[in-house]
Amino acid sequence: QALEAFLAHLYPEGHPYHSAYPTDEQINEYTIADMRRFYRANFGAQRTHIYISGRFDQAEMERAVRDNFGDWAMGPFDDAPQAIPAPGPIVHLIDRPGSPQSTVRLIYPVSPIDGKMARALEVFDNSVGAFVSTRNRELGYSYSPATYINWTRGGGYWTYADDINTPMTAQALFDVFALLDWQRGNSWDTSGTKQWMANIFVMTTASTDGLLGQIMLRDTHDLPFDYLNSYVGDIMDVPDDSLAAMARMHIRNDRMTLVIVGDLAVIEADIRALPALEGVEFIVESDRD
Repeated sequence: QALEAFLAHLYPEGHPYHSAYPTDEQINEYTIADMRRFYRANFGAQRTHIYISGRFDQAEMERAVRDNFGDWAMGPFDDAPQAIPAPGPIVHLIDRPGSPQSTVRLIYPVSPIDGKMARALEVFDNSVGAFVSTRNRELGYSYSPATYINWTRGGGYWTYADDINTPMTAQALFDVFALLDWQRGNSWDTSGTKQWMANIFVMTTASTDGLLGQIMLRDTHDLPFDYLNSYVGDIMDVPDDSLAAMARMHIRNDRMTLVIVGDLAVIEADIRALPALEGVEFIVESDRD
């Protein structure tokens, strides 16, 4: 429910990302002919990368690939649309009476992965995300808090995701908003975070799966060929004060989309009273179940 709601706000109707799930009517109308037509339109050689990692004879592997895929139809060029999330502000409340937890998604559109602020955003995500996750668990707000970045074609968005104990929903969100507000005007030593990120990157790319995942990320977003070679250095060079500048530009209350699925009889009044949400449009939806 939360996923459906925030995608509908981030992307306009008709966009491929506007809805996460098909309707019953759509599922019932699909035929095998539709599946074959979709395959022919999308699974052509011109839209495909083949990645192979491991120990093998390069010449033999190349021959095998050419023998098995050489007659593959080119198919159409990749013409997928841009996926730049729309800014808010908006709060979407979905009632789930009796729910012991409130599912929360707090989302801010950000610049794309090849933007000037991308590495600062990654450092921000790892430092702020770690703080929020640790604090929420220690205070008993929740056991599954997380933050993450979704890079999309031409854009991206940063998300705080959580399932918060219902009576503590407003207080947990108050603390998150307070932290983000503090971050916009302050900086701290992130050397430990950056070193940890560099170590994780090196360990990840040491495995075949991890290496292919990083190469696929680079190719998916048309990043420079040396993106992976320069990543660690770029992370280590992120100035501490750039996190505040990035937050002031992107992690602003006037850009947020906040979706909460929970027991509105318990949480709605306190959510509406949060200072960060003053003047923001509210959409309230009854329980879909």
